[in-house]
Amino acid sequence: MKKNIISLLFVFISFGVHAQYGSIAVFEKGADDKIKIVRIFPAKSTINDLYKQDGADDRIRQSVNNYMHLDGKIVYTAFFIPFTDYLGTREFVLKEYVSKKDAKTVRFIKENEEILLNEKGEVISSREIPKPLGTIISYFHNGTEIYQWAACEVWGKSLTKSPGDLAKECQPTGARGGTLVYEWKPGLDWYAAEKAARQHASKFALPGHYSWLTLDDYGRDQLSKKQTGYTVKEKELIDQGKQPDGEKIDFSKEDYVDNLPPATINKFKSYIKEEESRLRSQGWERFGSRYDYAEHLVNQMIYEPRQDRGVSVIVVTEDTSAMARITQNYVDLASQKIGQKNYAVYYDLHSQMENRGLKLFVENLSKSKIPVGLIFYKRKPTFDGDLLSLLFDAKKGFSFFKAGLLKVENGKQIFAGTKTLGHLHAELSINTSLNLWEYIVYTDKEDKDAEYYRKRMEIFFEAQEKQGRYIVRKRNLADKNVLYTEVFDKNGNLVFTSEEQTIGSKKNKWTFFEQK
Repeated sequence: MKKNIISLLFVFISFGVHAQYGSIAVFEKGADDKIKIVRIFPAKSTINDLYKQDGADDRIRQSVNNYMHLDGKIVYTAFFIPFTDYLGTREFVLKEYVSKKDAKTVRFIKENEEILLNEKGEVISSREIPKPLGTIISYFHNGTEIYQWAACEVWGKSLTKSPGDLAKECQPTGARGGTLVYEWKPGLDWYAAEKAARQHASKFALPGHYSWLTLDDYGRDQLSKKQTGYTVKEKELIDQGKQPDGEKIDFSKEDYVDNLPPATINKFKSYIKEEESRLRSQGWERFGSRYDYAEHLVNQMIYEPRQDRGVSVIVVTEDTSAMARITQNYVDLASQKIGQKNYAVYYDLHSQMENRGLKLFVENLSKSKIPVGLIFYKRKPTFDGDLLSLLFDAKKGFSFFKAGLLKVENGKQIFAGTKTLGHLHAELSINTSLNLWEYIVYTDKEDKDAEYYRKRMEIFFEAQEKQGRYIVRKRNLADKNVLYTEVFDKNGNLVFTSEEQTIGSKKNKWTFFEQK
């Protein structure tokens, strides 16, 4: 700390001659005369109405300067504000000193030293305040995002248990179940751990709760003085969708894990710009992303059981030979090659009945470590709304729901469809014999969702038929073991067909036809 660039702030209120707690903030400035570091000490004061005494602020400054072996040069006049703790002092300094100055990045350091002042403002003694051995941070994730975290301070003279045992002993509980992972932060108290947790979990996570664990008697007296959880003000900010420090959360811009170089991430973002624009135009909200290496993304959960939202995921990498596969219970359900566009997309994954958990597996031909990005989007699925939008867009050749080229079969281009109606896959192609675009959704009759959505589809068209909009015809194609449903508009144009296999093949097929 440079001697000629130090000033201090003493923050307190006193009641009679009783010992009270406050804070001393020591400002360190750089060569540009801007605040760089603020060190905040807890102060135990026995000063009686000191703020009313002439020259008291100068005596305090001079006394602390002498105690800290400084040269006594002062930059700011001392301020007296109501007694407060570290967080309150930090908030005051941010508001009164940082936000009103040019300094934009200031380090706040919580010093573990208690200073005792006498009635003249002189430093008469000090002692080190016990601090925890470290903090266990527990994260809860559902594969696509870290949605909650908790921090547990560990106190004691020495670390006599493994971090894994400590994590179990702290016994944090996730709000919605999920998978628990933890990390040990030696030497960090809860407030420092909070910063580390928020940086790792970003701002998608529910704010963590405070807890502590003692291994022996060391520091036990300190624990009784700690205030757990959030203040009323901080809780109000959280309820408003903000972080405890008041920062508004912008879910569209946040990434929850970035383990790749920034240059690679920016390149990946440039690849998916058009696709991201397409998803946003269709009501999808970005809620998370993960940039990591493929070997860390094997069996990455992309849709957990009991999830109440639809999920779309973009898989992006520079390896054009890489494959992205969706699996359920170790069985491949869908696969896409990354190809020349450098990304693949799985659209509109949601489940009403199946209670499915879907995982994504990324690999390349050489089975080597490759950089991969996963970008997640969510929306509330509305079956009838999606159905109506498809029927409406049929007049435009389904152009709104036409995504990237999936493959070419026998010279025929097949594009991805962005609405799956509760299933895993939809595609769009030209029916050459009819010269019409067809939007096809493939289902699996053994999937519980297949039967659920088939009934939803049936109820929808029956209601439309009663209103005179459509004509519904059903028949059994015995030679093909198919229950065949056709839907026509009132002019006799074919609008939709459903082919439900009764024997043999598990695949069912829904087809929407372009309306010219």
